[in-house]
Amino acid sequence: MVKLKRLTHVLRKFNKWEIGDVEHKFQVAKESYNHAQYQLQQDPHSAEFQAEEQKAFVNLVQHSRFYDSYLRQRSKVNWLKFGDDNTTYFHACLKQRKESNRITSFVTDTRQIIEKYEDVVAHFLHHFRSILGSQSKTSSPIQKECFMHGNILSLEQQLVLIKPFSKKDVKNAMFSIGSIKSPGPDGYGSGFFKAVWNEIGGHILDAILGFFQQGSLPKGLNNAVTPRLPRDTRR
Repeated sequence: MVKLKRLTHVLRKFNKWEIGDVEHKFQVAKESYNHAQYQLQQDPHSAEFQAEEQKAFVNLVQHSRFYDSYLRQRSKVNWLKFGDDNTTYFHACLKQRKESNRITSFVTDTRQIIEKYEDVVAHFLHHFRSILGSQSKTSSPIQKECFMHGNILSLEQQLVLIKPFSKKDVKNAMFSIGSIKSPGPDGYGSGFFKAVWNEIGGHILDAILGFFQQGSLPKGLNNAVTPRLPRDTRR
């Protein structure tokens, strides 16, 4: 974990000098592509303009992917930074979600659309009152003897379920995580670990398998966690 913390400074330098302003490069690539298309429209039979248009298109696709990845990662980082701390950003997201999930109308059995607020409220109140307090068949107790009529795990299959995890199991679990999932508090997402697995995969395997064998996480894990400062409640 200490190595990942040190790596952050290296990646910041790499992002500044090699990647640069992703949004600006995307806009430049977009303008270049529009200009190439305009030139080609003026002279559709020009081999030179056709080649420039194709080159500009490839460049736009590349920077579009970078920009899309940047926006996805940025949204995750913003949520980690502002979303879980009862901030204005959190309440704004909550309000937007509430508005998008709000039911303002419904269609009756006769295909009539009801949009009046009082009627919508009365409809849903009546619906839930009709099912609350009633017993459903799905909530009935399970009869244990029914299990004997189905497939039962053999002793060998039961041993497979409790056998220790292997390095292959850990790697498969790691690579099954979506590459654009929210990163941890240290800012490293699953996509990063997949991309550099050949370099750091051994350390990840040792840390995870060590947890299952010893029952404790490496002490260096706390180095990757950003502490939350207590709020001043005296205001």
